[in-house]
Amino acid sequence: MGAAEKHLVLETDIHKALKTEKGLTGLSIKEIGNAILRTTLEESHMVDLIGSLLVSTGKLSEVEVQQVLKQARLGTKKTRTASAPPVSRTRAGTLISGSWEIANIVSSDDKLYQILECWARNSDRQPMDAHSHKSDEYIIVLKGRVSLTMGGKQFVLGPQNMIQIPADCIHAATPLDASSYLITVLSPAVPEYHTDSANT
Repeated sequence: MGAAEKHLVLETDIHKALKTEKGLTGLSIKEIGNAILRTTLEESHMVDLIGSLLVSTGKLSEVEVQQVLKQARLGTKKTRTASAPPVSRTRAGTLISGSWEIANIVSSDDKLYQILECWARNSDRQPMDAHSHKSDEYIIVLKGRVSLTMGGKQFVLGPQNMIQIPADCIHAATPLDASSYLITVLSPAVPEYHTDSANT
């Protein structure tokens, strides 16, 4: 037998993300991990090549390339560590986030579930910022099209399409049409999504 294989020690959030991806894809954690590491190594090499090309052609200075990379890394870190749903309350008691407006159709008294309706409030195609929550979420698109980024993958859903978002999975949705309208079921209820329009 050869030398013992070395194994990475994963932090809790990475392990949870891999388990979520395993549930979504049916692949083993080893297959997912190897694919992610290969992609990361290739992307790192590609970033270096693009940076060198931008500098050599005079499009950007070395300092400017480093500034752009720093901003990109901060944005990536923000997405990876996203947590609470990014919503703000309107005077009408609904919630808004990006181009979405959200109303609570029903929340059970025991907080075991919550049903929301979400519709495009404009045609700007602004996504709800990436976020996660401790609830499983089921999205059912009734009208228009919706772009959903979930666990690093992108989906486009149309009328009568449904998708499950596992608890703790970072995701973001964008209404692609002015008519985009969906119902989402969360279990358990997410406090940030409670609106004055809720019925129990």
